[in-house]
Amino acid sequence: MEEIRKCKYDELDDVIELSTFAFQYEANSEERAGIRSKLKPEHIWGYFNNDQLISMVSLLPLQVFIHNQVFSMGGVAGVASWPEYRRKGLVKQLLEKTLLEMKEKNMTVSMLAPFSFAFYRKYGWETLSEYKKYTIPISQFPKVETTIGTIKRFKNIQDCWPLLNEIYEQYTSGFNGMLKRDETWWFNRVFGETQTIQVYYNESGKPEGYLLYKVKDREMKVKEMVFLNESVRKQLWRLINQHDSMIDNVQLIAPSNDPLTAILDNPTFKQELITYFMMRIVDVEQFLIAYPFYASGAKQEFMITVKDEFAEWNDGLFEIEIDENGKARVNKVSFCAQHEMVDHSIHCSIQTLSSLLSGYQSVETLFKLEKIKGPKEKINELQFLIPKKTTYFMDFF
Repeated sequence: MEEIRKCKYDELDDVIELSTFAFQYEANSEERAGIRSKLKPEHIWGYFNNDQLISMVSLLPLQVFIHNQVFSMGGVAGVASWPEYRRKGLVKQLLEKTLLEMKEKNMTVSMLAPFSFAFYRKYGWETLSEYKKYTIPISQFPKVETTIGTIKRFKNIQDCWPLLNEIYEQYTSGFNGMLKRDETWWFNRVFGETQTIQVYYNESGKPEGYLLYKVKDREMKVKEMVFLNESVRKQLWRLINQHDSMIDNVQLIAPSNDPLTAILDNPTFKQELITYFMMRIVDVEQFLIAYPFYASGAKQEFMITVKDEFAEWNDGLFEIEIDENGKARVNKVSFCAQHEMVDHSIHCSIQTLSSLLSGYQSVETLFKLEKIKGPKEKINELQFLIPKKTTYFMDFF
């Protein structure tokens, strides 16, 4: 007998067995016990054949910042099937279950790290973010002679995570898609491995930046470099340069709009642009109601026809009225009335709408690509109402 249901506590060893196989990692008995202690069976949907786990999807209840506003997010992770059961539509059925659960729990957006962008695009997810990965010889790293403020190194994670989180949340205000972290996330995900923690304080003693990194085999790998202004960035550069006797290269990541190459005297180092996470809107109506449109000072009205073949509650025509403060009222038009109004609406897929409202792509770009269609006047109005902000995601799940 086949069934889809949440996993039980005594089935977590089966979850770990499938996970280690699918994601190609090894775990000894001690490591498996550590993994088991962090798993929550109520977060794991399983496809069972005669009570044997053959496919699974995890749904993590998380939150993200979009235009400085917190949105409930369903993180899709741990998608795996045994090889003999692949390409049978099992994952599709599991994703349907997770989307229904997200809607019921008011998770208006969902994010995931895809093994294949094309695969998840079929089910409504679209690219959310990219990041730059730099590998820079220490001899080419920016030289900063002037010391301003102080640097403090922390050994005890318990003493510094609230401090780091305070800096991190200020940093997130410059981007869309950043995760809202809690204590558990800091301990289990950010501090998951041994690393050096350095915090920068300005001349007034206020913390304004931090560096998380590891040095091994004459290479510094910077996990996170967070700074609230350019002066802080320069002081963190100075700190990195202080390691010049023990490293040859520095590896770090940065947002896709990072201007480092315009700053360095010699920008001829290895740079990679890596396409990273995907996002989809789970509930169009509720997302639009919560979305902070630009406060134009005047009321605006338009209609959007959304195509969503995987979440029928999103598929259709929406009337949207945005007040002078950027707050939206949304009404999904009944099927019977749609034929009279659809020709006057903006048309796009759920993937395109997700890309647009996350900030990954602009109205102008999507219109040129013919991803958005409709009256040019209304498309111009929509472009004006959507705030502009770069997408960035520093975490992983």
